[in-house]
Amino acid sequence: MDETVRVITPWVSGKTIVDIGCGSGVLAERLLNAGAKKVIGLDIAPAGIAAANARLRVSGFDPSRHEFIEQNLATHPETPAADLATGLGFLDYLTPPEIVELFRHLRSPLFFFSFPEGQWSVRTVLHEGYLRLAGCPVFHKYSRPSFDQFLAEAGRLEHRQYYQRDQFRFIHNIPGLTRR
Repeated sequence: MDETVRVITPWVSGKTIVDIGCGSGVLAERLLNAGAKKVIGLDIAPAGIAAANARLRVSGFDPSRHEFIEQNLATHPETPAADLATGLGFLDYLTPPEIVELFRHLRSPLFFFSFPEGQWSVRTVLHEGYLRLAGCPVFHKYSRPSFDQFLAEAGRLEHRQYYQRDQFRFIHNIPGLTRR
């Protein structure tokens, strides 16, 4: 999460951000602290939405600067309009057709998403173990070529880039941001 905030901070100030898979609102809080005008968080879990609302209430943020919505992107891929869409760890749970539909319905011109590596590594083994222990029924791993295919099918391949920092991998279309 630190890397995400560090990398996208120049594009956050004064902007509306949609945080897909917002969980308990940790990234939303960090984005607001970095100067976001508003953060709209989406998550499938009602407990995550409640925790996110509580977190930002306790942190003292003006309620007009954040909104958290319970939404299943697998069945309702439309996202609210925003300047930038972020998401950490949610693509693990979407199938290829669901990812294509998400990108088709993404109403943000810019995006920055982490994605699970489709290659064997210690990190992928640990991540898979964590998801199994957490009782996650389904999780997927993808490669760069598979994301190229998803984006091409969704009509969003233009300007896509990959960013890698240590074991973390991201797909984005933020101009001027490169680190392969």
